[in-house]
Amino acid sequence: ETEPHESYYSIIRAAPQLYRLLPEDVLASATILSNLGFNASLLISTNPTIITYLPDDITYGFQFLSTMMGNPSPAFLAQLCDANPALLLQGIEGGLQERSVERALGA
Repeated sequence: ETEPHESYYSIIRAAPQLYRLLPEDVLASATILSNLGFNASLLISTNPTIITYLPDDITYGFQFLSTMMGNPSPAFLAQLCDANPALLLQGIEGGLQERSVERALGA
């Protein structure tokens, strides 16, 4: 069995930027994952960088991913992302790029 401090250090090694984030921001990101129907514990333990994104970026990324995948049910999409956290990260990054382009174009 893994010691609690080992889990902590493995998360910090995977996402060192957590040191500079406010605890309430990290908690808000974890909470939004749960609210969207994800298994937040699974996602965070599999890919801790997910909680380094702002809740708004996570929500927008989920919507972006849903649109790109033909609008499957939110529950189905959450299950896919739980099984493959990189999929959610791609959605978040895609959403960030989309909003960046919109800002650049003044849309």
